[in-house]
Amino acid sequence: LETAAQVVGWIEQRLDEVRPEKFVLTLFGGEPLLNLPVAYYLAEQTHRTCQERGIAQYVNVITNGLLLTPEVVDRLLPHGLNGVKVTLDGDRDTHNRMRPLRGRQGTFDRIVENMRRVAHKVPLTIGGNFDESSVDSYPALLDFHKEQSFADAIVKVNFKPIIKTGPPAPKGI
Repeated sequence: LETAAQVVGWIEQRLDEVRPEKFVLTLFGGEPLLNLPVAYYLAEQTHRTCQERGIAQYVNVITNGLLLTPEVVDRLLPHGLNGVKVTLDGDRDTHNRMRPLRGRQGTFDRIVENMRRVAHKVPLTIGGNFDESSVDSYPALLDFHKEQSFADAIVKVNFKPIIKTGPPAPKGI
């Protein structure tokens, strides 16, 4: 929280310098929902700061979806939450192979259930990364989501390739 307070101070200074019409706070990296006190603090404090200056705030979250709950969405909505991107790395089998829990349990079904629980509250984006071992699973993933009751809440699909260019260079080069 101490670092988050410093970030809010820095944002306040930049907003005063730049005077934008809108400010977008994106919570991402690793898994931002692992540290909800900081996520809430940042959203709430920057929202207060923006309101004081007449600036519209928008909050986006990029998450693996495991900790995405209606409570999280409800807490962020008043502070400008306008979208959640959930990362999936292929269809059920591929995603479960690529992103298991420590005990090797799959995560796909839990993530989809979490998406279902919040879809009526916030627009969803599906994203992820693919490589040559997972690219063939994406048509099945898209077909699966097209059949879901919350399909209309999915506003964007954005997958990116992971390109391997050769063996990694030795350290120091």
